[in-house]
Amino acid sequence: MKNNYFKHLFTALLLLCSSIATAYEFKADGVIYNITDSINKTVEIAPIFRGVRYEGDIVIPENVTFNDVTYSVTSIGEEAFYRCSGLTSITIPNSVTSIGDYAFRYCTGLTSITIPNSVTSIGEWAFSGCTQLKTIYNFSNLIFTKGVSDHGDIAYYADEVINVPNGVFVGNFVFSTIDNIHTLVKYMGNDYEIVLPENYNGENYKIGDGAFENCTSLTSIEIPNSVTSIGQRAFYGCTGLANVYIEDITAWCNIDFADFSSNPLYYADNLYLNGEMVTDLVIPEGVADIKAFAFYRCSGLTSIEIPNNVTSIGKSAFLGCTSLISIEIPNSVTSIGYYAFNGCTGLTSIIIEEGNSKYDSRNNCNAIIETGSNMLIAGCKNTIIPNSVTTIGSSAFSGCTGLTSITIPNSVTSIGEWAFADCTGITSITIPNSVTSIGDYAFRYCTGLTSITIPNSVTTIGSSAFSGCTGL
Repeated sequence: MKNNYFKHLFTALLLLCSSIATAYEFKADGVIYNITDSINKTVEIAPIFRGVRYEGDIVIPENVTFNDVTYSVTSIGEEAFYRCSGLTSITIPNSVTSIGDYAFRYCTGLTSITIPNSVTSIGEWAFSGCTQLKTIYNFSNLIFTKGVSDHGDIAYYADEVINVPNGVFVGNFVFSTIDNIHTLVKYMGNDYEIVLPENYNGENYKIGDGAFENCTSLTSIEIPNSVTSIGQRAFYGCTGLANVYIEDITAWCNIDFADFSSNPLYYADNLYLNGEMVTDLVIPEGVADIKAFAFYRCSGLTSIEIPNNVTSIGKSAFLGCTSLISIEIPNSVTSIGYYAFNGCTGLTSIIIEEGNSKYDSRNNCNAIIETGSNMLIAGCKNTIIPNSVTTIGSSAFSGCTGLTSITIPNSVTSIGEWAFADCTGITSITIPNSVTSIGDYAFRYCTGLTSITIPNSVTTIGSSAFSGCTGL
């Protein structure tokens, strides 16, 4: 048994040594290569190998000869120059079409790089951790300047000219671990403004996770009609963003936003349609769904006109639209997501068109009630809760800072989680004997609340229901 064990171990070591010995196929002028196509005679610069470290200024040739055969250098492989801290500059020939994942990661001595027009693909993390990289010459003098993020990591912000032509794919986390230019960008103004090109060779595209995360100097961005989705934290930490420019409301409504910071409006507040700020929003006839987070924190928005073809309003679609005064929802809408109108502190009127099969605003209550369950799902500072309501739903009044008083009728049996959270204007509230449960965080951060009467009927009070109520 022991002999067999050592036999297998010895065989494994031989295989390992064999694979290490052939980690690259040949070496020429100090650079290691692998043959990628023996028929078309192409090679790539091989992944960095033990004992091989590139230093100084490197010029990659267009062609290289091995065993009397001339090969074209068409790609820089994965981790080809990984952690070559002594590398200071590199010139890439026109024969190269792709740069692999991790290709120059942690080349901390690299100060400049020239990328030719022939390159059509740059892999993930390709220049991440290149802390001294100040200039990348590419196409039309592609330039990035170095900055330091809040986390102490190096980040690269768009400085003067960013112009990557259509058809070039740039992977996630290409330029640093914090500031990730996933999409194609080009310069449009004087103060770190970015315009995304219309498409990838006629195709729609997405903005990836963390694409502009912590780009604190970014002040505006133009999103083309071809963008169909924006990933998580794409604009997180872009505290300098002031303006978002679009050309078509339909295209904007159809974008899949992954989370709250996927939408640049989270910081920018102002949405411009063909150069004019959107205040009175008219949803086009062609829109069936207003996607989640679509107008999140669009504080310049004062009114919305929703046509009968709209069937759903996504979660947080209008959350934080503080200037929105009134909303009328047509009878075609059969789905309204959580927090759709939370934090709309200026909202005074909510009307559901008669004939809606799913929702109503009975008795002119200025609220959205789910008809079948008699649950109030969204209210405003002028809401009067009808006697027929049995449940105040999750986050129904959350963030309604203008709400100063509310009467809960005897028909209500439960108050949902976060129902009145952050209603800082409420000073007192009486809960009727009909209520049996108060949900988690129901009155959290109601800082103006000084007294509350809880009846004997209440048998359940959720976690942190009154946390942050500093005036109680």
